[in-house]
Amino acid sequence: STASAMEPRVVAAITVAVTLPYVLWLAYLYIHLQSGWLRPPLAITDSRPLLVVGTQSSGTNSITAELKALGLEVGHEVSDTVWSFSRDGTVSWLHGLRFLPGNAPQRSIEIMCEQSRRNMGFHPAMFRPPHGGCSYRSEWDDCWRSECASLLASEWGCAARGDCETPFETSLLQLRHPLRTAESLAVKFCARATAKAAKSAGKGAPAKGAGKGAGESAGKGAGESGGTGAGESAGTGAGTSATSTERGEARLGRPHGYLVAFLTSLWPSHFGWETHGCADTVGWFWLLYTRSMLEAKERGLIDGDYKIEEASPCEIAARAGFGAVNRSGSAYQGSIDAISGSRTPVCSC
Repeated sequence: STASAMEPRVVAAITVAVTLPYVLWLAYLYIHLQSGWLRPPLAITDSRPLLVVGTQSSGTNSITAELKALGLEVGHEVSDTVWSFSRDGTVSWLHGLRFLPGNAPQRSIEIMCEQSRRNMGFHPAMFRPPHGGCSYRSEWDDCWRSECASLLASEWGCAARGDCETPFETSLLQLRHPLRTAESLAVKFCARATAKAAKSAGKGAPAKGAGKGAGESAGKGAGESGGTGAGESAGTGAGTSATSTERGEARLGRPHGYLVAFLTSLWPSHFGWETHGCADTVGWFWLLYTRSMLEAKERGLIDGDYKIEEASPCEIAARAGFGAVNRSGSAYQGSIDAISGSRTPVCSC
């Protein structure tokens, strides 16, 4: 019949319509990033000018967009220059793995690699092309699990060991007010409790020392550099009104399981991830991450920090060597021109 004769054509047309954009996109990436026809390719092991780390919800997305608006090729949560435009640097919370102390615990590797963690901004493909030849068409399988374990073992603590696969000339820590960060984290990761649960929790007995500990220690270290009000804000009212604390936790509900699993893998020695309410979980998340990065800064592994509420993208670019003179020695000339060179200057760096 006529309908039967048309079926192969329809299937072929649909196949072309679906696959052609993907093929064209891969061709575009190959021409710009790998071929060398338009500019020299940048290997995974080649130095980049800038790495910005900061906890989730510290504004890494917005600062990435602002740096891109200057003409820089900066990747968000990605440093794979083979398949992404990130030759000028990376803004990422999880690239802070390189600044954590010691080596990756085996239990941490097992938890992080048991399944895909893209919902936490992590996948081995974000760092480099797979050494084991894993297929990008597969989100997660045994090959990616093995690649994940290999990546974590090499990336975790590599800054102190001096053997990071991808070097960066300048590393900066981005800081945001801890309460604003915690609010944003709660929106992302805290499941809303039912109205019935919130109502019953409001009648409960006062909690003993609710919120104590995280608030007290939050001011240590972080307050010295960009954590203005960290200790004061985090601790204020923490143990003064247990009933209101319970009500707040009831409204927030429990943190999502994938957040708990991820934090357990990053800081396995911290006791209580499975029992914390959501407010405590996001508070400890901010505290432990910020403290780890500030300790790395004190050891000279991170070059400096800035408050996102105060720093401009031009100032950040200048600290990475993007100015009239290529001070870093690794910045791509096209990006230097975009900011202050032969093209119309965006910054007066």
